[in-house]
Amino acid sequence: MGLVTRLLELDNEHRKRMQPILILFLRMTLTSFFGSIYLRYLNVPHYALGAKGIRLALVLRGIGGFMGVYGLYRSLQYLPLAEATVINFLAPLLGTWLSYWFIRVSFDIREVLAGLLSFIGVILIAQPSSLFSPSHDSAPFVTSNCTGKINVLRTLANGTCLLLGAQPGFPEATSAQRVSAVLFALAGVVGGAVAYCSTLWIGKRAHPLIISNYFAVISAAISGVFVFFVSEAGFRFPADPREYIYLVAVSASGYIMQFLFVKGLQYEASNRSANMVYTQLLFALTFDKMFWDVSPGAPSITGGMLVLVSALYVAMLPKNVKPTEDEERVQLGDGEGFELQASTSS
Repeated sequence: MGLVTRLLELDNEHRKRMQPILILFLRMTLTSFFGSIYLRYLNVPHYALGAKGIRLALVLRGIGGFMGVYGLYRSLQYLPLAEATVINFLAPLLGTWLSYWFIRVSFDIREVLAGLLSFIGVILIAQPSSLFSPSHDSAPFVTSNCTGKINVLRTLANGTCLLLGAQPGFPEATSAQRVSAVLFALAGVVGGAVAYCSTLWIGKRAHPLIISNYFAVISAAISGVFVFFVSEAGFRFPADPREYIYLVAVSASGYIMQFLFVKGLQYEASNRSANMVYTQLLFALTFDKMFWDVSPGAPSITGGMLVLVSALYVAMLPKNVKPTEDEERVQLGDGEGFELQASTSS
């Protein structure tokens, strides 16, 4: 999803870039339309609005999800895919804290220390000191224009650039643009944490497809207001078949990701299921190198490693604490609404 979004957001010789809010609107409109049809086809109970008693939580989950994905999309304009992905890794850690304070899901003090270490990692990635220095010698990431000595990776980068219409190399970002991208990414972290916490609170009282569809409908509504009434760029249809394919790919991958993420949280009401997202870093680094021949600089590598190590440490912590009443409700449901095994009705 992140890869194709970044392809849409960057210019090439065939078309102008597509604004993040427009990508989000088109993606969520497509997702909510087909998602609603699929829910109706499955005849899922309460498929339209969800069960009573959790609708406010579903709305909160949708708003938080919108903040999370829009923050990610905006950050991808000026940050390499790997760096934007790493910053997004803070969402499960922050979500763990919110879950403790609001729905009393227990956590270990070691998780707090890991979160602080991750925050240091984000600072290294953002490098805010560059705002106060005119020097660009210490580049946070290294780009290549796919020229010079030919090797296997560069040849692969050239080929994928040509195939997918991406410009080799990553466009140079100013210090202000870079810090702006990091701030949007951090706003997305807050939204993602809210979505994480509200999803835990909903538990098994709603079908995963209902939770995902709420997210899509609310995101489409909010982004639509910005596209038609606020954004200067306004609305436009995809410029060519390639953009249509990209939008279908973004919608499909995003919908599958949301469904599996929600279902994982319903089976394991802890940060362990959420922490599986940290494997995205491996794919993000690979895609950055393959599609744009981008290699992270030393500060970004150090910051990324701090975030990744902290996340893996939290994921592997033993859980010896007896579940609280809230945790048991999240894991087992409270007898109302959707039961996970009854996904269809005859």
